[in-house]
Amino acid sequence: MTTQKLIKLLQEADPKGDCHVRINGECPSYVERKEGYWDGSYSYIENDDYHNGKFIQTSIGDKIDINTVALEDYIYDHKGDIDMIQLRLGHIYSGGINKEKGNVFWKKVKTIIAEYEDIAQSLLEKNIFHVLKKLKKGYKIYQDEGQEIGMYNVMYYKRGKDTMRLCQGECEVILESDLFEHFIVKRDLIGWKLI
Repeated sequence: MTTQKLIKLLQEADPKGDCHVRINGECPSYVERKEGYWDGSYSYIENDDYHNGKFIQTSIGDKIDINTVALEDYIYDHKGDIDMIQLRLGHIYSGGINKEKGNVFWKKVKTIIAEYEDIAQSLLEKNIFHVLKKLKKGYKIYQDEGQEIGMYNVMYYKRGKDTMRLCQGECEVILESDLFEHFIVKRDLIGWKLI
């Protein structure tokens, strides 16, 4: 389906434009145009005819990705912080707030937070191993000049002329594990070392 057709259908379904949109039970978050091959091919039904049109999968041309956020994404992106999540998550049902449905909702939230904590701990341990392995091989860790301390994706390994970026998980190890401290190498260059 093209953007033009989708907009037309949305306007027919909601002429005033004040309904919330749901995509497979998730919240639309943002929209972006990409080359057809970027992040994998895309699909459409020929002539938007579900019963007679061919189902096409292609990477030719451009596509529009409508990115969504599920409850799990929201909780993971907020690092399972229950206090913050309780302030920001809401549950409203027709006829007012239904206590039983609210209890089911919060039980689900707490289950997702527990899952997040298990996964986060496992990933932290895995990434600590990767960082320590690099240090054992003689790499040092530095941060791009002029970047604030605590920024992700500005750190790199360096051994002689060999440099490579730390992934986000490795940056989390440096910033959140309490195993590392920063030091000034020279005016705008910051290094990180084991405590």
